[in-house]
Amino acid sequence: MQLPIMSGHLEDDVLEQYALNRLVGANLDTVDDHLLVCQACQIRVAEFDEYVAATRPALRSLRVKKAGLPPFLRNVFISHGGPSITHVEAVCELLEVLDLTPVVSIYMPNLGLSIHDKVRKCMRICSSAVVLATPDDDEEVASQTRRTRPNVEHEIGMLQTMPNIGNRIVYMKDPKVESPSNYREKCWIPFDKDRASESFVALIKELRAFAL
Repeated sequence: MQLPIMSGHLEDDVLEQYALNRLVGANLDTVDDHLLVCQACQIRVAEFDEYVAATRPALRSLRVKKAGLPPFLRNVFISHGGPSITHVEAVCELLEVLDLTPVVSIYMPNLGLSIHDKVRKCMRICSSAVVLATPDDDEEVASQTRRTRPNVEHEIGMLQTMPNIGNRIVYMKDPKVESPSNYREKCWIPFDKDRASESFVALIKELRAFAL
């Protein structure tokens, strides 16, 4: 029997069957097609996977068999400051041209989550990330520090602990930004948010190296 997709999103019981690798044929194709375009349901699947891993260890083998490749392979998380995001939109457009799907947490549904949990779940549905470390848009703040926005530094730490992302992180930084000592050894690509396209060749090189 064909499983329904209600109200534009997958029903909980459908998500459960998908996470436990119980869907086959047309039902599996329908869910896969929906998940390719619905990041809200991607987050819900990732959340259910975490529940299974934490509470039902005996079912982990099913998840491993299903996982052959990282889930939502072509999703790329973008870490950025703000509030100006013109440079973020430019990077998103580039990713879409490369047939990749940018995941920007501020564009994602809140789902009743805290900011931290929302960002973590957005990372959870990605297989790679791009960090855009740019100066703070607030001129008063920028004049007092050469660091990027605190949320970017925090997200770098989160990304480095995500097993689904691993080392597939592209670090891009405005030359005026000073990196924290624990991230300074990373290979940073120069990135000027007012001339974002000048860094695109280097960004494409890194993304291709991830074999996405």
